[in-house]
Amino acid sequence: MFNIKQLLPKKLLARLLIIFFLPLICIQFLAVFLFYDRHWEKITTRFANIASNQINLVIEDYINGREKSIILATNLNIKIDFKDNDFFSSIEDSSLTFVQKNIINTLKGRINREIKVIFDADEVLVFIPMMKEVIELSFPRKYLISETPIILFLWIISSSIILSLIAFLFLRIQVRAITRLAKFSEEFGIGKEVQKFKPAGAVEIRMAGNAFIKMKKRIKNQINSRA
Repeated sequence: MFNIKQLLPKKLLARLLIIFFLPLICIQFLAVFLFYDRHWEKITTRFANIASNQINLVIEDYINGREKSIILATNLNIKIDFKDNDFFSSIEDSSLTFVQKNIINTLKGRINREIKVIFDADEVLVFIPMMKEVIELSFPRKYLISETPIILFLWIISSSIILSLIAFLFLRIQVRAITRLAKFSEEFGIGKEVQKFKPAGAVEIRMAGNAFIKMKKRIKNQINSRA
């Protein structure tokens, strides 16, 4: 029969670390999941919806006249350029993150045209093939991808690591005091002459250490009186 105790560590420090880190890690994952599901994904989808509406407007104006699409794109603060039809087939698909895939799927779902998207360091390029040429629209990267969640994730991870290290140091001090008390008790139990012991650590650990020192003195006094 499976027993969970077999998986638990034997050392006190390891058990304390599990008690401390397990809830912390669960809360971090839950917070990141809820934030991404409820905020980041919706914000990114909303940005992609706005961009797709602007792309549709540019396409409509392009059908009515190329110059109209250039004027509209300029007014929308979108860089526009035109490529040969052969250029569209030469665009190679690159590896994408989950957020980038979500943006592309949203754009394709609202534009209803075959498009290709390239994510550069500072901009997002959208290519739409038309009858005679390919329209290239350049959006600022921050227009489609919010950098705030990334900063938030880095802050959560870094702060958690720093606080965990501080907690580990405090736990190690307390466990060291308990270990010294246990070693002192074991040496006294086997009749070995122990070195001078000074209780340290938390109040409860010091109380246990002082109580043991008093017990040791009483036992020695009894042994000396009988001798």
